[in-house]
Amino acid sequence: MDGEGYEVHFMRGYNPVYMDFMGTDTKTTETRVAMGIILRFAERIDLAKMKPAADSTVCSTGYRLYDKGSEYLVYQSGEGAFTVNLPKGA
Repeated sequence: MDGEGYEVHFMRGYNPVYMDFMGTDTKTTETRVAMGIILRFAERIDLAKMKPAADSTVCSTGYRLYDKGSEYLVYQSGEGAFTVNLPKGA
């Protein structure tokens, strides 16, 4: 996917799809693992209400899905500190 992981596309509100040809190479295995992680998050949140937001003033990673005042999901690629500014009462 054009150099970015499936997680990034999911956090932007896209619906990532992978046509699996049942390969066993490293890239295929990594893709299956990433898609499984995304599925587990999608099953735990009310995805229909979530909106993507790439505003780095709210979330320093730039990757956030949110339902204001209810649910927030932030993606951090790699390691290190990041900030999330939640609205009052969230």
